Amino acid sequence: MDSPIAPILEVLPAEPVDTLENVTEGMPEKPVVVEVAPAPSFEAIAPVVETPAEPSIPPPAVELVRAPAVVQVPAQKDQVVQKVDGILVDKKMMKLWEAQTPAIQQKMKEEGEALEAVLATAISTGHYQPHKALKGVRKWLGIIPNVERSYQTQEASIKETELAKLAEERAHAGQDPM
Repeated sequence: MDSPIAPILEVLPAEPVDTLENVTEGMPEKPVVVEVAPAPSFEAIAPVVETPAEPSIPPPAVELVRAPAVVQVPAQKDQVVQKVDGILVDKKMMKLWEAQTPAIQQKMKEEGEALEAVLATAISTGHYQPHKALKGVRKWLGIIPNVERSYQTQEASIKETELAKLAEERAHAGQDPM
């Protein structure tokens, strides 16, 4: 195997190009076609070795999909989500929200939607815990700057009481009266 597979071509350095006019100046009108010798096939170089056929493994009947870590609320809100939204976002909260900067408004909206989804899921499934709801609402109200802590605590308690009533109504609605 003294001879190379393809002929070696000599590469010459190109002249620097300053403008578009210099690029098109020396070019021929028709493109130049250069023929290159085809490379030998793999079979011509290496001997063919037959390998035993591998048994084909059928694809699994069920695909395993990892559940998302974040609870996603459908585009059309169900009744529980609407009620939780009504409890969290009342007229006082709307006035406070409108007085904030766009950055704080965005943060309040994102945190509020996440809290709303968690609370609605807990109420729907019957796993509502008042102390956790109160903690979440306090944290959400803590985003608002320049509001007294006692006001935030009072509003959180009011909202938690309304959420607890909703959770109790929802729990009793699923039971049949005797």
